[in-house]
Amino acid sequence: MAAASPEEKGNKRKYNMWSVGEQSKFLEGLTLFRRNFLQIADHIGTKDYSQTRDYFYRLLKGIRSAIGAPYNKQLPATNIAELSVLMTTYCEQKRICTKPDELSRTLKLTLEELRNNTSTEQEDKVKPRSEPNQSKQTVKQENSGTTPTQPPEKYCLKLYPYNSEINSLITKAGLRPHLALSVSKTKKVCSIISYLHEKWGAALGNKEIRLMSKKNPNFRYSWGPETPTTLFVSHVANNLSILYEGDLEFVYYTVESPRKSSLFDLSLSAGDLAALESIQKKYQLLDENEDSDETSEPQSYLDLVTGVEESCEQVEERHNELTLVAPMTSNETTSSGLFDDSRDGFDLQKEKKYEGQCREFWYNREQSVDYSSMFEKSSRSSPSPKKPRLSTSPQ
Repeated sequence: MAAASPEEKGNKRKYNMWSVGEQSKFLEGLTLFRRNFLQIADHIGTKDYSQTRDYFYRLLKGIRSAIGAPYNKQLPATNIAELSVLMTTYCEQKRICTKPDELSRTLKLTLEELRNNTSTEQEDKVKPRSEPNQSKQTVKQENSGTTPTQPPEKYCLKLYPYNSEINSLITKAGLRPHLALSVSKTKKVCSIISYLHEKWGAALGNKEIRLMSKKNPNFRYSWGPETPTTLFVSHVANNLSILYEGDLEFVYYTVESPRKSSLFDLSLSAGDLAALESIQKKYQLLDENEDSDETSEPQSYLDLVTGVEESCEQVEERHNELTLVAPMTSNETTSSGLFDDSRDGFDLQKEKKYEGQCREFWYNREQSVDYSSMFEKSSRSSPSPKKPRLSTSPQ
């Protein structure tokens, strides 16, 4: 069997290489989409279906070999509730633990803790508690120190104003500056932003509303109208390391909306100027009056304001920054203001003149041809018409 080439080894190494960010997105996608490797690959963005599936089974094989008997045979690939927690623990502890025994001990403790929690949950379903108070259950769960294995189906978003100015503006409009929203984990963040614009946009002067975390406020990590539609509330909770918490606290603030750029805001370099000049020479604009003189120069729709400098190498050198001015002329025929796209910029009068010359040439050529000499008279006589046959049958 031939040995693998260095290029094949390098490709295999790149295929199996996963960064920390890709690893965290894989674990998050495993929690959200379970064993749907195609959706997990789309969630990661840099890996395909085969790489994601291969990485899942490589992690499963590593966990089974690290945890040892008898637990290695008690971990089916379909039990995603246990595997997602074990894979997260395995990836975190593998960077920290220096000895295999420490990693094995940590995985065993995690697995036993998970199974104890599931057994108590099953007992609670069979025998309900006498005081089904949700607040007491959450307090007991926090005191026990255990974390849930599945993220909640719904989150409670609590929104607070960033400063007193925003608070006073919303209060003057007769609205409440503090807001609590109950949303599902697959709710799009951009839809929440659009809802806030509809609710508070008029009170805040139609400024852009952005959200950022209240625990770790940072303007660099905020969400606004440009947020992609593929970002869900669960993704934000996972990035903030609060995936398993039910309450998400955010601070909202306003910024000035960016002004839309126009054609007159463009700045051109020397290379752009040369390209514009070549285009202007190639596509010359037409006048509405077709009977004008052919030798007259067409009026330009671009007035390029340039600065002139004299040097040894060049007689004229244009500045790097130029401005485009589109004057309003009386004979303007185009709708775009730049080029006339009706006839591709060609001279219509020259085209008609050339077509007339072609017709006249071929007409004279056709008149000079003697077609009678091209046909010869046939020497054969035409066949005699057939005589009618007499019938011999008795009448």
